[in-house]
Amino acid sequence: MFGDYIAFFTLPYFMLVLTGEALALGLTAFAETLPMLLFGLAAGVFLDRRKKLGRTLISADLVRSGAFLFLAYAVGTEWMSSGIILVTAFLVGSMAVLFDSGFQSYMTQSLASNDLIKANSRLALARTLTLSVGPLVGGVIVSVGGGFTAAFILNAATFAVSAVFLAFVRPVKAVVPRSHEPFGQAIMSGLRVLFADERLKWGTIGGTLTNFVFQPLEALLVLFVAQEILHVETVGDVLTQEGASVGIFIAAQAAIGSIGVAFASKVSTRWPTSVQTPLHICYEAMDSTTSRI
Repeated sequence: MFGDYIAFFTLPYFMLVLTGEALALGLTAFAETLPMLLFGLAAGVFLDRRKKLGRTLISADLVRSGAFLFLAYAVGTEWMSSGIILVTAFLVGSMAVLFDSGFQSYMTQSLASNDLIKANSRLALARTLTLSVGPLVGGVIVSVGGGFTAAFILNAATFAVSAVFLAFVRPVKAVVPRSHEPFGQAIMSGLRVLFADERLKWGTIGGTLTNFVFQPLEALLVLFVAQEILHVETVGDVLTQEGASVGIFIAAQAAIGSIGVAFASKVSTRWPTSVQTPLHICYEAMDSTTSRI
């Protein structure tokens, strides 16, 4: 996640420094998120049929590590272009879809049922911390710590370390073989599971609408901070030097958001939801059905 959130800052910021164009910045965010639309359902079916899910996650990490090493090498060369950044963003986004979808299923295989809630709480805390620290670290490195080359090398290192850690994880539950129904039929089966449950259905619709509103804002946040707050009118070296300031702003935004995470448990206690099913039972059910979704 640390690598994800450094990339969340460095990739669009590098595009902005390279081109100075708002359209190119938006296209970078589009290239990162398009794989979810294109491959999200297919990735679920693909992962559902993998016996060695851990190897798939490690492979996704190594591909992302290699992509950022390539970018680190390409920075400053005469053939670096916005097209290379867009291709890299699409590749990294595709591997993120594969990793994020598979990771949830791998947790149910690698942890006892009673440990799932504790593990997810710790992951939520880790996600908040890395979202706060990642852009800040990326901005400081871009400004005073070696530029984009160093930032991309650090990015590559985080995914390599993740792959090493995952290599030590051993599933504690046997993987039940799943029938290989036709690919399209498997996708439809997953969708039927999704829309048959009112909580899953409305949660998905709500999340979709939220993303539709906030993703455009996130895509242009870097440009807004640079132009409207820092009053940077030029690109190149001047904007690169302001990387720490932009990173601090984005990190502060995430830190404020962490307040919501901190109070989530108290809010749920005061205003409990109508869900009565123990969460560990939901996770067990997700292991057998929701990976397709």
